Amino acid sequence: MQFVSAPLLRMMKMFADRRTATSMGIAALILAAVHAQDVASSCSDMRTSYLAQHTQCVKSPDNAAAFCGESSCSESLRLYANLPPTCTVGATDMPTLTTLPGVPTTVLSTAFCQPECVSAYVSLQSTYMQCHEHKGPTKNALQCQACQRYTSSVSALVSSCGFNGTAVPALKAAVAGDAAQCEQTVRTNVIASNETSGSSISPFLVSGLAVGILVLATILYIQKRRVNILHVFQTKEAKRGKKQHEAPYQAFEIHNDIRYDDAMGPFWHAQNKLSQISLRSKGGFGLVYSATLDTSDARGKIRVALKQLLPDRTADSDQIEAFMNEIRLASQLNHPNIVPFVGFTWSSVQDIAMITEFMPNGDLHKLLAKEFKMPPAKRTLSWSVETLCNKLNMAANVIDALAYLHGFSPSIIHRDLKSKNILLGATFQAYVTDFGVSRQSSSDVDAVMTARVGTSAWIAPEVLRGEKYTHQADMYSFGVLLAELDTLQEPYKDATLQPDVVKLSPGKLASKIAQGKLVPAFTAQVPPFVLSIASKCLAYDYTTRPSATQVAMEMNSFLIQDHQRLSHYPAVAHDAYAAL
Repeated sequence: MQFVSAPLLRMMKMFADRRTATSMGIAALILAAVHAQDVASSCSDMRTSYLAQHTQCVKSPDNAAAFCGESSCSESLRLYANLPPTCTVGATDMPTLTTLPGVPTTVLSTAFCQPECVSAYVSLQSTYMQCHEHKGPTKNALQCQACQRYTSSVSALVSSCGFNGTAVPALKAAVAGDAAQCEQTVRTNVIASNETSGSSISPFLVSGLAVGILVLATILYIQKRRVNILHVFQTKEAKRGKKQHEAPYQAFEIHNDIRYDDAMGPFWHAQNKLSQISLRSKGGFGLVYSATLDTSDARGKIRVALKQLLPDRTADSDQIEAFMNEIRLASQLNHPNIVPFVGFTWSSVQDIAMITEFMPNGDLHKLLAKEFKMPPAKRTLSWSVETLCNKLNMAANVIDALAYLHGFSPSIIHRDLKSKNILLGATFQAYVTDFGVSRQSSSDVDAVMTARVGTSAWIAPEVLRGEKYTHQADMYSFGVLLAELDTLQEPYKDATLQPDVVKLSPGKLASKIAQGKLVPAFTAQVPPFVLSIASKCLAYDYTTRPSATQVAMEMNSFLIQDHQRLSHYPAVAHDAYAAL
């Protein structure tokens, strides 16, 4: 047997490997070529199919309803979307839209023919025509509303319908001149109304003057000279206008702007109808003033409260819009135990203020704190209905208001019920207020809502766990409110009732509440039926909590039996009670 030397074997193996590699390389090239040929063939077939449908489509996308109603047109969009990136068609064969204001050409997406997108595009066309049709120096309210709806349609087309976002500036710029006319129109109307309704310095400017002598001198000067000094306010607003221009949004872009809402027109009051402005409180979101409003009707001059956003909040268009929604919601509510809405006032989008009736006895939280500081023997607030100011009437007032809100159409969940949001009238009647975080609901009552709304001590366990927020979450908050009324303190703050809980950090407190390991404590003096109602409202399982109408009926029955109901309630039962 003849042996082959090792070097020769290595050379033979190398040669064989090279031949194999070469064969594999050739095979790979052949496969790649075949694949490329298949891709080219596939691209050609797909392009042919698309062009066939595109040619058959004789409808123009400018008429979205007709275009999308034609099967060949909608099919051509689908086929075009499926073309690989490398499989292109000529510019003239692309499905394009050429009539968007300020935008030369836009390639359509398959989403264009979705019903909501067709609606958005049709709205864009019609509102643009309504907004842009008047070429004069001013516009009326209907035209300005159309301009606003146009900007909403632009957002919908980009966010949901696949339109190129780079087209947004051009689309909005198409009505920039119209927007400026609308801003000028409403500003002119406000100034004209102020000039015809009397002479007065801006209430917000007056409230900013801390020196009483200067205020008095100014008032005397106005009374003697009767000089219209509205230009002082206008100068101030011109300066504020610079800040507005620097804001990350244009005032006109606020959706559902109440300044252009005809339904809100009757609620508008000129700023110079306000006098005796005094800052009452400042919170995390806004300022609250007391003032006197000259209604120019049978009511004459009345005391009112003004709620206004903090200046730094007005840089956020979302917060401006949310505040306007709160004002609009307040204008729709009418119940003896909800703070009465009077109207709103503004000179610019940044200084808009909501006007409500003034509540002379402040909020319930301050009353409870004042009572707590007094020696027990001298306290006047109790569960007994023998006095005008009593806890039972207040609780009944609140639950009446809650039943009204829950029975409203669409139903309203307050979401921030606590003693700080309960105001007291002249006879200590309780009024629910602060609908800034309220949520109107219809079929989405069980929608998950953020647990950051409100304060953890008042928030239901399921909300703290990030689960469902329903009407029963308000009922849990009402149970906590009953504990506040009973102890005269915020929940979990009474060291004599819950000494270990007082030391808990906010995070641990929220965790225990979320797990159902902790509920507010009550004193030994709480009436048994009140404790029973509170226990039901504070149930860990939200499905077992009573409704507001059930609790309202139960509390009212105790008051009616004693003939001591001092608060006013509707003579005709609200629809919410019909469910019982």
